[in-house]
Amino acid sequence: QVRTFAEVLYTFCETFHHCLFALGLNTHDDAVRRAIVENLFDEFGAGNPERAHLALMRRFMYSLGYTDGSLKAITINPDARMFMDDILRLCREEHPLKGVGAICIGAECNGSEYFRRIFCNLLGSEMDRGELPDDFEAVSELVSAVCFGNAKRHFGFDV
Repeated sequence: QVRTFAEVLYTFCETFHHCLFALGLNTHDDAVRRAIVENLFDEFGAGNPERAHLALMRRFMYSLGYTDGSLKAITINPDARMFMDDILRLCREEHPLKGVGAICIGAECNGSEYFRRIFCNLLGSEMDRGELPDDFEAVSELVSAVCFGNAKRHFGFDV
């Protein structure tokens, strides 16, 4: 089971930066794009190729006995592949909030500074354009529910 999990995680890691690129191209908000670029910079090792997330994931896979050839030959469960393809499609074709939401489901969004910033910038931009009510308190409650409440419920924190 660990190998199956690792194969799906490795495949998602390969797909993730494509989702971020697509999301960056799909948004028209410069603050959101900047946050995505910062995330991509981190994904690619912040200037150190050995620290790139995919390189780190490859090292983990090597520790499980995988080789470059066996990594290329990974075929994951068709439902997991379809899920990842759907996330990428949402990032390319749908409203950026849908893309961020899809990435959040596939990754550890609730604890990620990058995604909180992207999420907040998208909501703020939509408020500025009149697509969301200009109600800072309501939007703040939404951000808190998504960025803190979900993790609180998931982990059963008594805070």
